[in-house]
Amino acid sequence: MATLVLRAAGTAIGTALGGPLGGIVGGLLGAVGGGVVDGLLANALAPRKHKAPGLDEVAITHASEGTPVRKLWGRMRVGGNVIWCTQFQAVTTNQKSTSGSGKGFGASTKVTSFELSFAVAFCEGGDDVTLGRVWADGNELDLSQYGYHFYNGSESQAPDGWIESVEGTGAVPAYRGLCYIVFHLMALDAFGNRMPQITAEIIRRPPIPDPDDVTHTLRSVCMLPGAGEFVLGTQVYQSSDGFGSWFPENVHTAHGATDFNASLAQLNATLPNRSAVSLVVAWFGTDLRAGNCQIVPKVESATKVVKPVDWAVAGQTRGTAQLVSQIDPSTLDPTGLGASAPTSAASAAGTVPAFGGTPSDDTVIQAIQAMNADGLRVQFYPFVMMDVPPGNGLPDPYGSAQQAPFPWRGRITCFPGPGQPGTADKTAAAATQVNAFFAQYGPMVLHYAQLCVQAGGVDAFVIGSELVGLTQLRSGPGDAAYPAVAALKSLAAQVKATVGAGCRVGYAADWTDLIHWNCSCFYPK
Repeated sequence: MATLVLRAAGTAIGTALGGPLGGIVGGLLGAVGGGVVDGLLANALAPRKHKAPGLDEVAITHASEGTPVRKLWGRMRVGGNVIWCTQFQAVTTNQKSTSGSGKGFGASTKVTSFELSFAVAFCEGGDDVTLGRVWADGNELDLSQYGYHFYNGSESQAPDGWIESVEGTGAVPAYRGLCYIVFHLMALDAFGNRMPQITAEIIRRPPIPDPDDVTHTLRSVCMLPGAGEFVLGTQVYQSSDGFGSWFPENVHTAHGATDFNASLAQLNATLPNRSAVSLVVAWFGTDLRAGNCQIVPKVESATKVVKPVDWAVAGQTRGTAQLVSQIDPSTLDPTGLGASAPTSAASAAGTVPAFGGTPSDDTVIQAIQAMNADGLRVQFYPFVMMDVPPGNGLPDPYGSAQQAPFPWRGRITCFPGPGQPGTADKTAAAATQVNAFFAQYGPMVLHYAQLCVQAGGVDAFVIGSELVGLTQLRSGPGDAAYPAVAALKSLAAQVKATVGAGCRVGYAADWTDLIHWNCSCFYPK
């Protein structure tokens, strides 16, 4: 369009200025200018072209000779080079369609799919190389569903037995110094009956000669979070959505391992000298006033339906247990920057649990048995989380208008608290309130002592920790007794009688206990 308009305009102007010859020249110049304008308009209106990445920019599986062997350190996802494969093997099955009445008189159809055995090499290997996750066509594989063998490329690795069964004994190299994976008759129907693109997470932890490095010296860890109804389960638990579908409660890994089993596997891979784990299991405190504080197990949802078995702790079921506080998700601050957390679409309609629930008793037993079977020494650590939500309206032992939300258990004390007008500290009322607290706290500890025995035993048992707001209280003026210390000693004796002489029993004091009160704690025995 611009070409026609400017050609006409150029002809008219040229004729007016230079006669017929000027009209010819003006028309030519106008046509050239119009062509430029048309080109610019066409480019502006046409979709932008994007250059696709070249093959050398994408981590894909390929098969070629002379491919350089990569070296890597740390953790990296890499594509591989196919170093061996068989012919495709056809698998034919008969599928019979049913008639309209559903009586099975329909036609029979032969369906053919294919299987393939193949090996993919990734990079230079060695004794310090391990395999992480594996993807096929960009989707993480559940390796438990496939026959495979991974070779880390050590200098002592032998030829793969599966390849030898095809090629013949003595006809297969060991590929020493090269890490690779062999798949045995992988079904290809999920990949369009072709070999999928295989990528893998390869991990190389460089050797650390320093014997004092933390990877060699760290032997004991604490197993968290301690709250979550089924987080400690070694079997899979599923909950219903109410419409016929079931979703895993304790599997958040694509390879299908439970979260607890995956954590143990990562622990073993990261700390080869690990020898002990402290297993944390939480109940919930409801009040900073010792005389009013309940210590109870809680659930995340009162209506959840779970299989194979539902939540149960110390004789309580989902229908009888208290619910953890349900809070506005905007009150959460995962960034730690003081800003409200972004509200997700799932939580926008209502509240969310402030905590995971107390781990179900059967999952606690499973966790202890799994760690014992793994050769770990187990320390059991019953824990108190304070479920005191915002806007609780509870009288504060420390003089504020109400108790602070979700406080530290070390803040549990008498009411009024030490240093407050009319404090119960150093009076008989302090002993009364402390004893009321331990009437709630003791059953939790003794329940877990019995559960540990049922699970096969543990090596150590911590009866409590950081109850500094209680252990500093006296039952009278001067050098009167510390009622909480006496209660802890009595509880320790009861636990010792339950778990037996082979289990060490103790209390984990807060550091202020040691400094300000000349050690009101006691040592394991």
